Amino acid sequence: QVQEMCKEIQLVETQNTVRRLRSIAVPRIQGKASFTPEGKVKLEFRNGKSVEVHGGKYLLATGSSAFQAKGIPFDNRRVFDSDSVKELAYLPNNVAITGAGIIAIEYAKIFAKFGAHVTLIIRDSSFPAAMERVGVDLDIAEALRKDLLATGVDILYNRVVGEFSVPPSITTPMEITLLDRHTGEPTGEQVRVDTYFFAAGRLPNTRGLGLEEAGVQLDDKGRVLVDSNLETSRKGVYAAGDILGPPGLASTGIEQGAAAVTHMFGTPKEEQAGEASGKASFDPKSYLSDPNRFPVGIWTSPEVAYIGLTKKKAEEYGYLAVEGIAKYSETTRGRVSRSSGILKLVVDEGKSDLPVIGVSIFGEDACELVHYGMELVQSRRPLRCVLEASHAAVTYHELYKVAAVNIDENIDFPIQLRSTFTLDVLHLAKEKFIKATGSDGKGSSDHDLAGVRIAFEDAEEVARELSLMRPAEDFETGGPSLSYAEFFEFLRQLKGGNTARGITEEMMLKTT
Repeated sequence: QVQEMCKEIQLVETQNTVRRLRSIAVPRIQGKASFTPEGKVKLEFRNGKSVEVHGGKYLLATGSSAFQAKGIPFDNRRVFDSDSVKELAYLPNNVAITGAGIIAIEYAKIFAKFGAHVTLIIRDSSFPAAMERVGVDLDIAEALRKDLLATGVDILYNRVVGEFSVPPSITTPMEITLLDRHTGEPTGEQVRVDTYFFAAGRLPNTRGLGLEEAGVQLDDKGRVLVDSNLETSRKGVYAAGDILGPPGLASTGIEQGAAAVTHMFGTPKEEQAGEASGKASFDPKSYLSDPNRFPVGIWTSPEVAYIGLTKKKAEEYGYLAVEGIAKYSETTRGRVSRSSGILKLVVDEGKSDLPVIGVSIFGEDACELVHYGMELVQSRRPLRCVLEASHAAVTYHELYKVAAVNIDENIDFPIQLRSTFTLDVLHLAKEKFIKATGSDGKGSSDHDLAGVRIAFEDAEEVARELSLMRPAEDFETGGPSLSYAEFFEFLRQLKGGNTARGITEEMMLKTT
């Protein structure tokens, strides 16, 4: 049933593509193509005939195939790779999967949902460390690990597969010897499973295309090398998608294809305009060096999605990063649907407007929710925009607002203060507060200073030093001592035009 559904989806997508090509009068020829040494294209048909195709420009977009590690007896019957697994004709009771990337994790959840016992074999010493390599936040990765365990997936660390014993009958379990990934020696463990699935990498489809003979350079993994315009070393030949290597996503492949065609047929004026406006490059290096370029979705259940920087990665890049966390259970929809999961919002505290630089989500509809995060990250929207945004009720978009409030409540100088003063003034006021109260200033965050109070007359003196009060203004007003938060509220109200006497009277009314 699942196979039939997948085939139907593939057929519909192919028919839609062909229909779109016809609608814009693009001719289509089906056959096996390869370059000749002279740079011409030879097209071979199933009937054995061939023809040369001439063009001023060529686009290579042949995709990728599953990597098959040596020593593994792939038979597409019991031992599969990430391409052949779709031909699985029975529902196994026990499955072993090698890999810790997106494909491996997705299939682990799929098989577990079908009721199979799944053993996930990974080379890394921890699951979060393995997921961090593909950009997943450590807390999100840990939440995913716990979910995998809860659904019956066993995870074996620092292991690789060794010898296979595969009986001819699919009703008899195969035995797989496990090796220590550091020493390569047997660990003494064996897994007995009905099916084995290897999902640890993909290779570009560049063999048999005559690329190197035609002057198209490849790297040591067979990936096509291109410049920032996706043009290869052979002038007039471009490439896009998996044939270039990572990121290897459908979304980025489509974007690369469009960019290559635009450069092929763009006018010099358009190209110059693009350069002047700092138009983005679409080569793999440019993509991988900019985590803001595209969102990533992992179709587990619950889903994982992310874009931009995690807090840890942001700090490595030199940002003063702060993150806010929202639990699904803190939203109305989450409470109604009893959904579990989290959303993490990362902002740059070093900027006064707290621009959003990263979003990570684990939970229901994460792969949909991330696109609002994409707009926030790519536009570097200030945190105030998240707090003031209005979303349809009752939706999971409330998570963004909950996370934003979490940030605002836990940072030095919340948004209201940042909207009133520059960061320089706020830091100066904080220093004067610490000096006036005799605090040592060590680890002096808002929470560290929560129990410290400043005498009212000292607060007035700080206000005068910051030019918020005239030298003789309300000189003998008097008033209660102020907490750290009250001190900054006092300064904010002075900046807004209130007098020290008026602020004092209001405070007295509140206390009574």
